[in-house]
Amino acid sequence: MIIQPRQAIPSFEALSVTGELIKSEHYRQRWNLLLVFLSRPDEYAYLGELANRIEPLRASKTRLIAFVLEPAHSLAGYPFPVIVDPTRRVYDRLGIDLTAVVLTDQFGEIHKIWWLPEPLCLPTSEDLLSWAEFIDMRCR
Repeated sequence: MIIQPRQAIPSFEALSVTGELIKSEHYRQRWNLLLVFLSRPDEYAYLGELANRIEPLRASKTRLIAFVLEPAHSLAGYPFPVIVDPTRRVYDRLGIDLTAVVLTDQFGEIHKIWWLPEPLCLPTSEDLLSWAEFIDMRCR
């Protein structure tokens, strides 16, 4: 199954690099979700850019969860959960092939997906924040 805008995000659960159990249901009806799926370690620097914008994202009632395929020693210090998924369990459940960014509202409805062929195409943190604020405004 490949996810599409206007669909509900499939439920998922996984352990973060800090050992926390992350369940999509914990966010439903409380927070918009920004799901970042990175496929290569050279894309991990993107997480730092997003970490720098975490407070405005939180102010727009958006929580970020990052997924990576390969572990790295630098993944535990971010102000959001990072999940290493080398078996692609969550990637496959959501139909994510490589790199993608998915934004849902608090009800789990997908509003925007950025399918990315290259790391140079990742949306800027400002673009993500604008979308998060827009969704927050629509869901009030």
